[in-house]
Amino acid sequence: MPDELVTKFGPSIAHRAVGGRRTPQEIKRLRREVMDFCRKLGQPIVLKHQWNNEDVRQGLAKECPGCFDDGYKQTRNKCPICFSVGFVSVEDDNITNLYVENGELVDQVHQINEYRAPKYGGYGPGYITWMIEPDTPVDIFKISESGVFVQTQQAQGTAPWFPELHDNDLAVNVHLDQNLKIKVVNVFGDGQRNREYDRYQLKMTNPVTIRGFGRRAVDQNYQVQQTFEMAHIPLDNILYQVPLDR
Repeated sequence: MPDELVTKFGPSIAHRAVGGRRTPQEIKRLRREVMDFCRKLGQPIVLKHQWNNEDVRQGLAKECPGCFDDGYKQTRNKCPICFSVGFVSVEDDNITNLYVENGELVDQVHQINEYRAPKYGGYGPGYITWMIEPDTPVDIFKISESGVFVQTQQAQGTAPWFPELHDNDLAVNVHLDQNLKIKVVNVFGDGQRNREYDRYQLKMTNPVTIRGFGRRAVDQNYQVQQTFEMAHIPLDNILYQVPLDR
């Protein structure tokens, strides 16, 4: 993680991250110019990485304690803990102090075999950054995996070098106040917030890299920006329940 990353309560702010101390000044300048370009013409978003098997191997995530079936290696549809991803963070929740009981989240301990709820369910820590999202028409004739017609929206965009983008990552368009905090646009009776912000899944992510300069070109790979495609998530999808406060 870059040493200049700004952190505070809630998602981390990545607009000052340009690299570590050993990063060449030319690379830092290019990264800063790309970020300035995205901040001027782009949209503020909260980016959350979807956990996968590689994160489990690195010890960052584990199988969902509420729905993962070891026999069939499958997850439960609309799981409120992992949001049907199948993986959660190894870090326990220190914000809401909830527990997992019979595949649901509860606020009190009733059984001995209950688990502490994970801090990040399905998607890792959030980062506030800026990405350029081109306008695109909504294709109402696209057929979903279940064989029904759904409204979907796809576009290709540009993002800064950090945070690193992966396929299926979650990008949420947000509005920020002067302190770079997320504005709450809607509060439902069930306590769910920011459900009106459009949410997308990233696809076809591709880093744009520079190999180095002169003698430093050997075994050097400096990422300066990223390109991606994005698919709009239907409003009835469980991914609209992924919290943005962490």
